[in-house]
Amino acid sequence: MDKQAQNQWSRSISAAVLVLMVLVSGVSLFYPGLYRDNSFVKAVWRGNDAGTLLVAAPMFAMGLVLSQRGSALGDLIRLGLLDYVLYNFAFYLFASAFNALFIPYVLLIVLSMLGLLTGLVGLNTQSVKGCFRDKLPVRWVGGYLIFVALGLTTIYLIQVGQFFATGHPPEIIARTGHVTHVVPALDLTLLVPWLVLGGIWIWHRKPWGYVLSIIMVVKGLLYTLVLAGASYSAVQAGYPDSAAEIPLWGSLFLGFAVVFGFAISNLQGKPSA
Repeated sequence: MDKQAQNQWSRSISAAVLVLMVLVSGVSLFYPGLYRDNSFVKAVWRGNDAGTLLVAAPMFAMGLVLSQRGSALGDLIRLGLLDYVLYNFAFYLFASAFNALFIPYVLLIVLSMLGLLTGLVGLNTQSVKGCFRDKLPVRWVGGYLIFVALGLTTIYLIQVGQFFATGHPPEIIARTGHVTHVVPALDLTLLVPWLVLGGIWIWHRKPWGYVLSIIMVVKGLLYTLVLAGASYSAVQAGYPDSAAEIPLWGSLFLGFAVVFGFAISNLQGKPSA
């Protein structure tokens, strides 16, 4: 199968992921009895569902349309949204109390992985690199991704160190009712390594660096916005402490938005299949 066919497979899978994501988020929002978690986690899920439905889904649709037209930006947005779906619904699959959407969660994870794999294999990375002007500030892009990765890692290592020192797990575990610290578990496997790799590769102007770093920027841009919405939802549900998280998500969102702006302003063409 040639690259063009692989990319078309990825687009078809992306369309299926988009439809399923909208259905799952819509059902979750309009069927209050779906979630069986405690009130804090329910509020977070509802905020997340709203962000996915109102922000991520339209951006996914835009990326899919642009990708079908051969746009470099469309391809990278579409792959970034597939990575968003993989990361986002991993939380639902592994951290939510068992509910009626278990199988759709599984399907979203499997399909997003397939879409990512076929899409990445279908890209001509050298051509994607050629779509960006040489003046793209790669050190700012790569440096910001590495900064975020190191910041998250530092926070989680401090939490682990406090557990060893005191024997008390992080407070968020008790608040969510989870048996382990789910957020660092997924961040340190599905987020941090790829932020670092993309940051290093684009710093050195490697073709795969352009692909991976822009995918991570799209994912980070969306997820920080969704996290702000989830924190706001928790505040509205009676957890005022969550308001302290909103400035953090907002600051990270602004950083990703600036980097995304750098990328858009330095596009100059389309990737070949």
